[in-house]
Amino acid sequence: MTLPTSTDSPPRAWTAAPVTPPVAVRRGRAPRLWITVVVLLIAAVAIVAALTPRTSSTPFAPDNPSATGGRALAQVLRAQGVQIQYVTTNEEALSALAKGGAETTLLVAKDFGMSRSQAKELAGSSASSILAIDPGPELMEALLPGTSAGDSGAYGDVLRAGCDDADAVAAQTYGPAARGLSTTADGVTRCFGAGGTYSMIVGGDSRVTLLDAAAPLTNEHLASNGNAALGLRLAGKHRSLVWMVPDMLKMQQGAADSSIVATRPWLISTPFAAFLAVLLAALWRGRRFGPLIAERLQVVVGPEEIARGRARMYRSSRDYEHCAALLRAATLSRISAQGLVPRGAHREQVVQELARASTIPAQWIDAMFYGSAPGSPNELQELANQLQQLENEVRKL
Repeated sequence: MTLPTSTDSPPRAWTAAPVTPPVAVRRGRAPRLWITVVVLLIAAVAIVAALTPRTSSTPFAPDNPSATGGRALAQVLRAQGVQIQYVTTNEEALSALAKGGAETTLLVAKDFGMSRSQAKELAGSSASSILAIDPGPELMEALLPGTSAGDSGAYGDVLRAGCDDADAVAAQTYGPAARGLSTTADGVTRCFGAGGTYSMIVGGDSRVTLLDAAAPLTNEHLASNGNAALGLRLAGKHRSLVWMVPDMLKMQQGAADSSIVATRPWLISTPFAAFLAVLLAALWRGRRFGPLIAERLQVVVGPEEIARGRARMYRSSRDYEHCAALLRAATLSRISAQGLVPRGAHREQVVQELARASTIPAQWIDAMFYGSAPGSPNELQELANQLQQLENEVRKL
């Protein structure tokens, strides 16, 4: 009887079978997985929120730290006790003014594109004083009728006050000058200019002040000339300041949609309700990767037919090594069921126990179970016969 050459590798199929976790354990993993995913998402959102800078790039906005921003002026005002509320639409400004009470200043900067009705709303607001910086034509006309942009030849220059207004006198100088303002209104005070064009115009009741440019009050130029003194006095007249840099896109959308929302307030909650409905539908109809459910087969395939089908597959693939490993493992499993060889026994123990329980030499038994894989159908058949002979002898004992 020819036996394969002995090697040190154990039979591939004689290994510990993977233990299938209980159903309760498998079901318990799903909630832990979803909890982990949710925790990771929350952590990611928190990290992104922490790393996102709480600043903007909007020109002259109180949270803009760049050269064109107004953050420096806002920080000094807050240090002096002024409460600043930053708004971008008329609705927000009017709401903030109503909450701020009588002693509130409204600062409006860079409002080009504002409609006439929106300008009239701000002009008729409850603000105690209004400071318009670089105003557009509609807001200028609403605040001081007869005022328009001028054509200053002192563009970029530093101008002296030249008037008796207390705020302008305290600043003394102002610049760099911009386009200038001209007015035909009566009873107003004109400062920082000459020849009919001025950088600052104050209404007769001192409630309205117009400045031709925001550049002198930005982070870049605030510390120059008398700009800081002028800006702090005008914007800090009261303890509450509503700082408005209009967002024209929001303003235009608000004007177009206000009538619809006013007559149909349920439209506000419709998108949220639709989103909630889609989410609930996804949870209801979505795939759930739970344990498999046993399905009744329409055709029952017998074990003998399954065995023959697998045998044909092995033969067509010529996987002699895998077939030999299955034969060796099956033989050892049946022998261990009789109590001769314990499960998980090492190589030397298997060979010694089987040699003691049969008439086959130990070296032949070692070659049967731990030898090289057969390389042809004949060698595989011969190995099967040897294993069957060994099992028959062991069963007789």
